[in-house]
Amino acid sequence: MLLGWFAVGLGLRGAVIKFPFPEKPSRLVPPNVVWIIANDLGPGDLGCYGQTNIATPNIDRLARDGTVFTQCYASSPDNLISRAGLLTSRDPRHLDLLTNSPVYIEPGIPTIGQAMKSQGYTNAYFGKWLLGEANHYSQPQRKGFEEWFGELRPQTRTDFYPDKMWRHDPVRRYEGEMEFAFNLVGRRGVYLNDFFLRATTNVVRINYPHMFNRWVPFFTVAAFALPNPLDEWAGNTNRFSAVPELGRYAVRDWPMAEKQKAAAVGRLDFCVGELFKVLERYQQVTNTVIVLTSDGGPFEQGGSDPAFFNSAQGRRGSHGDLTEGGIRVPLIVHCPGRIPGRSTNDLLCSLLDLMPTTIELAGADPPDAMDGISFLPSLLRREQTNRHELLVWSTTNRHAVRFENWKAIQTTNQTWELYDLGADPPEATNLAAAKPMVLQSMIGKLKEWFVPAVTR
Repeated sequence: MLLGWFAVGLGLRGAVIKFPFPEKPSRLVPPNVVWIIANDLGPGDLGCYGQTNIATPNIDRLARDGTVFTQCYASSPDNLISRAGLLTSRDPRHLDLLTNSPVYIEPGIPTIGQAMKSQGYTNAYFGKWLLGEANHYSQPQRKGFEEWFGELRPQTRTDFYPDKMWRHDPVRRYEGEMEFAFNLVGRRGVYLNDFFLRATTNVVRINYPHMFNRWVPFFTVAAFALPNPLDEWAGNTNRFSAVPELGRYAVRDWPMAEKQKAAAVGRLDFCVGELFKVLERYQQVTNTVIVLTSDGGPFEQGGSDPAFFNSAQGRRGSHGDLTEGGIRVPLIVHCPGRIPGRSTNDLLCSLLDLMPTTIELAGADPPDAMDGISFLPSLLRREQTNRHELLVWSTTNRHAVRFENWKAIQTTNQTWELYDLGADPPEATNLAAAKPMVLQSMIGKLKEWFVPAVTR
């Protein structure tokens, strides 16, 4: 094939070139899929969910031409368990993660990467994995992602200008920590999230469906280290910064932590915009499903207060909490031409649902051994016959359950709170004493879901 192209380049008119692949696919090509996973991004941080102080034009474009979900939840207030659930469609009781630390995906549990690979997709994962170790069964390349680049281990501090990064490259047969010689002591190198962005857009440049790769679609996860910068704030004694520059927010009369957060959300929006540009260049916008979500609710650390930007949309709590502010996440699905856009969807859903929905989008039937439900019918504006009867969240000695508009929360001192989310979205009025029968019913549902039984 390369010789044929070389002959054409030299103008050898007598050369006969035979292409082994058809110029058009013999069947409808399944859509490419890109998952964009943010780190502790609150729904209220985005313009499409009501934010007015942080500009997110590219994400708002996703929302304008796609579907915005208003009742999507993380599967756990713990980020790592939430990520494991997202990648496997298994809730914590089926991942054996309630008491185990660190969080790994066990060998017998299939992931979205393995499922998409079985459907003929070429898969890649870039960014925060945080679910494995070196030479470990829970590495991305052992979970169906042929190529990956990013943060392997869980950590409390992110190096935004790394000297090395974990890499698996099947073409060059490289696996390990890749070192970057240009990152000298005391000198900034390439910004971490720019690595992830470049790798993601390269997938489009190299792997979009065409006759030379037999019309194989791609599935890519871009898990950016945005907007939560962990402990990397301006003024720290280390050499890192959550964002390269504050941009338009540098002149705002805001606390530095909030300037950093606004700039970080803006950087995520920039990444979405760059992805759009490449998809447009290769005419893949209408053949690529883009999903944008977050692994948990808005963060409260480094001096940042979720209330400053109304990141939780007036809901109580933040990342790590069982209240709505800790587990309610944004979810936007975009694919003009395949999925109806310009809509808001109030379906009760979970990040557990992304795997079965994506598998069905790829043209396959989702496996039975999953806790998530495909919401593709609702996404296509058809009747959603299967719905979640209830959603449950569990941490050590604390639990929460939602059934219809009722939500019960077990507190740290083992007492219970009860809220009517239909009438009280901020969870301001505890109805446990006023509605004891409802509370007992909710606890009973939780007992049925979770073994060993939860006691009052």
